[in-house]
Amino acid sequence: MAKTNENLLKVESIIRGEGLDDQSSNLVISNAYVYACNNNLIYFKNDVLLQIACGMNEHISVEVVDKLNDLF
Repeated sequence: MAKTNENLLKVESIIRGEGLDDQSSNLVISNAYVYACNNNLIYFKNDVLLQIACGMNEHISVEVVDKLNDLF
């Protein structure tokens, strides 16, 4: 549980640092889905959902995506 709380605090810090509070859950979910698909961690990939998730990531900096991927 402590590790989960630590990771949640890191995610929160990344999101707050970029001023992305309004879309924070969507951002984390979309990045997690893209990461899972790109690393073959998901059995069934939904191409439409993957395109939407990738599209959401185009509106944020590469540094944020990299920081979130490091946590995943």
